[in-house]
Amino acid sequence: MWRSARNVRITYAPLPAKTSSSSSTPPLARIDDLVEYEKSSGKGGVKSVAGVDTAAGAPDTGAWDWRGKGWLFFVGSHWEVLGWGERPLADGSGGGGGGGVERWVVTWFAPTVFTKEGVDVYSDRKEGGSKELEEEVLAALRKTEAKPLAEMCEKDMKEVEIKLPWKER
Repeated sequence: MWRSARNVRITYAPLPAKTSSSSSTPPLARIDDLVEYEKSSGKGGVKSVAGVDTAAGAPDTGAWDWRGKGWLFFVGSHWEVLGWGERPLADGSGGGGGGGVERWVVTWFAPTVFTKEGVDVYSDRKEGGSKELEEEVLAALRKTEAKPLAEMCEKDMKEVEIKLPWKER
């Protein structure tokens, strides 16, 4: 999805749950979703895409529906968490205050009017996911029983460039 971007970072923040007028429908979790990135060329400042994610069903938070904010109000997408965890780092460095571990998540997202279907791998390390994490995730995706997903990852998955230091707003 981020073919023409580098230094992509996502910030999530909790929002009040979405309630229904029906008392039998449980409230749905919601999160504010801010993506910041730079153009691959390095020209220009920090760009952003803002939206709100709403859990696709309660109480499950493994599947989400995204809706854009601002001029992207008409764009929506569905995404799902395929896996998450943390792994020790061989060099003892860490990210996100983890001290020697990297936390990661793998998501699948449905196509939108602007993007094809895809898979993202996130790491809490500012310098991006480790090579070992990348290899482990790709190996697991190749073994999945969802063959179209495995084939898509093998054919289309590309690493997003990280070039430190990041530009800030």
